[in-house]
Amino acid sequence: MKRLLWIVDTVTRVWIVAGLSLMFVTIVFDVMMRTVFNSPLPWPQEMAQFSVIHVTYIGAAVAFRGAHHISINVLTARLSARNQERIVVINQFILLPFLLVLLWS
Repeated sequence: MKRLLWIVDTVTRVWIVAGLSLMFVTIVFDVMMRTVFNSPLPWPQEMAQFSVIHVTYIGAAVAFRGAHHISINVLTARLSARNQERIVVINQFILLPFLLVLLWS
């Protein structure tokens, strides 16, 4: 199971790097085509937008998996470790319907 999770983490991180690289290259190419050759192409902007979307969602999944999202823990830091775990479980159950709506749409 650990190997599978490692593979998934590696693939998602490579996907993020590839998406950011693709976005950078398409934006530079678009700027070059507009300014140097005075011949803008219609597809680089859409490609960059789709890359942003993919990087955002995949990056959010990586951050959620590693618990790296921004959080305010003023109240939960004062709780015991067991109660903190309970709060995490409750938060994940609250988050589940929103994630299902994202998945559905």
